[in-house]
Amino acid sequence: MDRQVEIAPILVLAYNRPEKTRAILEKLKFFGIRNCFVSVDGPKLNNSEDKVRVENTINIIEDLSTQMEILLNFSTTNLGCYEGVVSGIDWFFTQVPSGIILEDDLDFDFHLLVFLSEQLVKHRSNLNIGSISGFRDERFPDNGKSLQLCTCFPSSWGWATWSDRWSYLEREINFFFSCKLGFALLFDGMLPTFFHWKGVQRRLKMRELDSWAYRWLFTHLVRHWKSVVPSNNLVTNVGFGSDATHTLGTSDRKFSRGIADEYGVQPVTNAKDYDFFLLSRVYGYSNIFSKVKNRTLKINRKSHY
Repeated sequence: MDRQVEIAPILVLAYNRPEKTRAILEKLKFFGIRNCFVSVDGPKLNNSEDKVRVENTINIIEDLSTQMEILLNFSTTNLGCYEGVVSGIDWFFTQVPSGIILEDDLDFDFHLLVFLSEQLVKHRSNLNIGSISGFRDERFPDNGKSLQLCTCFPSSWGWATWSDRWSYLEREINFFFSCKLGFALLFDGMLPTFFHWKGVQRRLKMRELDSWAYRWLFTHLVRHWKSVVPSNNLVTNVGFGSDATHTLGTSDRKFSRGIADEYGVQPVTNAKDYDFFLLSRVYGYSNIFSKVKNRTLKINRKSHY
């Protein structure tokens, strides 16, 4: 790599997967990272297996702390996917003004850290940018253009932000928040999606959905923020499986290993096609026309049997 880059501070979020925690910390050490932050959620109540796995995770971190400087934050109780992650990131941003957040189940190479670090510097004063995403959905049909984009929807797979942006995280999902969201969607021409997001809001409020990532997404929407997306996908999630919380099953998602992203280019700020792609393929939104069309096709198929 021709250019010299100072890698931003890194936070690793871990829980009860000791070998994945070892893998990501050893990867960072291999890349020359000499210090990082690690936050570990506590074991579930009355779950002896979970307690052992969390203890093993902490033991691995302590063993590796003899080879690199690790600042450790851990909870004695299980806080879950919302409070556990948020408390870890809150702690991280009491120590640093900006940084990279990595969960323990990611695969990436050094170019991810370079891209996130460079973009943190580049967009530090641009208050229209809420975060930097290392993930770009490779299923998006971009016709080979491979341009950097700005999307309404931040990714939770290898990302970065600043402490001042994180301080605006929408923590209270209440009536006042619904009003803010509705006005924001109206302003951005996305009002038809309101009831879709209202359903997500209800699940968060009823604790049917334990998620920090949706609150971070909502923060971007209500503040009209964008998230910078690289020209090529730089990270993938390898945490799919029975021990995962949200990523059950399997995945064959790939990232562009060994491909650097250009630093000097300007991202496409009006990437409506990518936004709609994420809305439909990732967040499960379909407009009324699509629903009526699909319903009609379903009825027609049944009539032929």
